[in-house]
Amino acid sequence: MVFTTYSSKIKAFRVIAEYLNFGEEVIKLNQLRKQSDIMELVGHPKNPRLLKVKDPAKTLFLTFSSQLHEVELALLDEVQSRSNLGTARKVAEICLSDQSDEAKLAELSSCLETNVQKTESGFKLGF
Repeated sequence: MVFTTYSSKIKAFRVIAEYLNFGEEVIKLNQLRKQSDIMELVGHPKNPRLLKVKDPAKTLFLTFSSQLHEVELALLDEVQSRSNLGTARKVAEICLSDQSDEAKLAELSSCLETNVQKTESGFKLGF
């Protein structure tokens, strides 16, 4: 299972936008990247309850999410308008590279979590 964070999604979109010489979208992505870590905490799919905590946080997250979606659609339109095999291959390469990085991070995280749990269960209080 691959876990995609907003930061990694923005990173992949930025590489694609730079490849397409789509400067306006790169600027938007740089601005969104500054907010992405906070948005992970506010509205990450693993944390849907946090969206109900405060209305301002919810509004901020929804704005962030819609801006990211707009950039995604603009990049998709640009790739489709070029419609050549070279561009499609390069974009697919970028996306696959990002997914494999995410998979490696998820695997490493899982391994570390398992090791910590084993270590913690090995310690018993001697009262």
